[in-house]
Amino acid sequence: MALWPSEDRPVDKRVTEVFAAAFGSTTPAVATAPATFPVCGEYTDHYGGRVIMGLGDARVAVAVARRDIGGINLAYQRIDGTQTTDTVDAEELSTLWADHQPSIDETGATISHAPSAERLALRLAGLVQTMVHRQLLPRDTTAADIAVVSDIPGQGFGEYEAIEVALSLALLDDAEDLNDAPMRARLSEVCAQAADLFSPAAALRARYTAALRGTADHLAVIDYADGSVTQVSYPASPLAIYAVCGPAADIDDGENTRRSFLDEACRAFGSESLRSLPDAPTRVGDWIDALHKVHPDNDAPARADACRWITYYEQETEHCGKASLLLRSRRMEALDQLLDDSRTATAQLTGLPTQLAELALARGAAITRTVSAADVVAFVPSKRAENFAADLADDGLTVARLNPGSVAGLAEA
Repeated sequence: MALWPSEDRPVDKRVTEVFAAAFGSTTPAVATAPATFPVCGEYTDHYGGRVIMGLGDARVAVAVARRDIGGINLAYQRIDGTQTTDTVDAEELSTLWADHQPSIDETGATISHAPSAERLALRLAGLVQTMVHRQLLPRDTTAADIAVVSDIPGQGFGEYEAIEVALSLALLDDAEDLNDAPMRARLSEVCAQAADLFSPAAALRARYTAALRGTADHLAVIDYADGSVTQVSYPASPLAIYAVCGPAADIDDGENTRRSFLDEACRAFGSESLRSLPDAPTRVGDWIDALHKVHPDNDAPARADACRWITYYEQETEHCGKASLLLRSRRMEALDQLLDDSRTATAQLTGLPTQLAELALARGAAITRTVSAADVVAFVPSKRAENFAADLADDGLTVARLNPGSVAGLAEA
């Protein structure tokens, strides 16, 4: 492996060529969206905590044209040469939409029916269907040609989320309020809802929020206590940001299990979020003990696991609050230690491999974050950046420089 390839021509120009080659001369609407990477707090997203999310300059572009008949047709191309075509017809989508709606079992617990395999065409078709049901698109929107070109590396830098964001914007290219905060907040919610229904992977709401509501060259601080999105500058000392990608891996980080538990606990206590529940570890632990006693064969976690998870969420939410203050006050040494503590605690929660993050630290990174089973984001002092990238490429890894990026938007005509 080596340094991630780059392309001189903007991604929005290339996607129109892919669209024309795949679907003909119809003029499509085009939008682009950035790579995203977590700095802290991503596993508190569903809990309702805080998340610090960055935008990278690697982008995707989506070109879309609606049609009167047929299904959702996809032509997908990555900068590394990967190409895919796929189709989801209207009948298949209608069946899947019905099948994937949550249901209730005999104990009152919610049963989710996520797909068993990841499929981009299905995710995009599901997003179109969700936008129809949320009254963002006309009810007769059942067919579209979609071309995607992606420059985003790896599995952990929000490629699919960026594609969904760009598609949602391109489908609403004539909306007058597309750049208004309420509309963008609604789109992030719709994208996350669609991904929950049509993807087996746990969707990270903060990626959609940062891509749609972030600010160029800043980190987004998302606090689910009040739904606020604020901005902080990147770390003050000269740092280069790198995506470090190993061979693709499929390792369960347990997030879907933890989210199911959070959903059931919130329903049990009539609370929107366990973050707002006083003395949550003890009260939830007592509820789990009672649940196991009444329904011994239920799928609820052990009390020790549930309390450990909630304790992590509380501590990580606090970590994010402190990290945002340290970023604003430019206290880098304290920030490095806090984020390292967060990284260690998160690795214990998820069980994801830590070897790549540790290797990046050994090669000169000041801060690292494991963003998937195979990928790490690394903040590297600028004076070490060139050697850092070369050394990890020599180690057989793919390395991509991520300069601070800008928010998603429609492509200029």
